[in-house]
Amino acid sequence: MSKIKNTKIATVNFCTVAILAFSAVSATAGDTPSGIARTINSVAPEVSVGSLSHAEIASLMNVITSSESESKARTTVINLAKKYSDN
Repeated sequence: MSKIKNTKIATVNFCTVAILAFSAVSATAGDTPSGIARTINSVAPEVSVGSLSHAEIASLMNVITSSESESKARTTVINLAKKYSDN
């Protein structure tokens, strides 16, 4: 094959991978395990886990598991969820 054809194939493959990666990152939490959703809702029941991306859910879980107190975790999770919903 010519070098130009190989370059075109590599470009198409790269674009396909990039599109798949972007769609995976921007996916909503519809497939989030129920245990994670329950954990977030146990700290902040008003948070709609289904409307959050996987990255947003991961950040909320990080806050929950690393906070010193439940009240601090609750406040931080609520504030972050509001910020995420505003975007």
